[in-house]
Amino acid sequence: MAEETKQPNEELQGQVPPAEAPKPETDNKPPDTWDAVYKSDRFKQLLAQKKAAEAELAELADAETKAEEERLATQQKWQELAEKREGELSIAQGEIDALKMAQLRQKIANEAGLPAPLAARLQGDTEEALREDAKVLGALIPKEGGFPPTPQPKKVPDISDEDRRRRAFSPRL
Repeated sequence: MAEETKQPNEELQGQVPPAEAPKPETDNKPPDTWDAVYKSDRFKQLLAQKKAAEAELAELADAETKAEEERLATQQKWQELAEKREGELSIAQGEIDALKMAQLRQKIANEAGLPAPLAARLQGDTEEALREDAKVLGALIPKEGGFPPTPQPKKVPDISDEDRRRRAFSPRL
């Protein structure tokens, strides 16, 4: 067992670390002038790496921009859908409130003894206001005998068609 376990330093003893790898002699010697620096292979290699890194950075920035645009587009769709649903909800809530108010008016009109057609004439936003209006409207309606009778047209005696013709075409004296 002691033979199977190796120390990490033992495995690396025969290897040369990458930072200490021997370099070609041309890289060990610094260039004499700036022209030599610009013409050196190392400078060209670094310049190519820089251009590749800039290109990769530009691609990443484009990808990030596209992802942000897609996220905003998706969020905008959800926002539009939420606004649409809120509008539908407010319409439905308004209909429910209107039905509740109509039901309350009918209940108060029945309690006040008002005829059903007058229930819609009750005005007010609260139950108390509707009750007050029902009292005022109830005071205007006669309690005994109800409403005055509707005038009936005069009855015409039953006459035959022949009598009608005679009366219509007979000379009047």
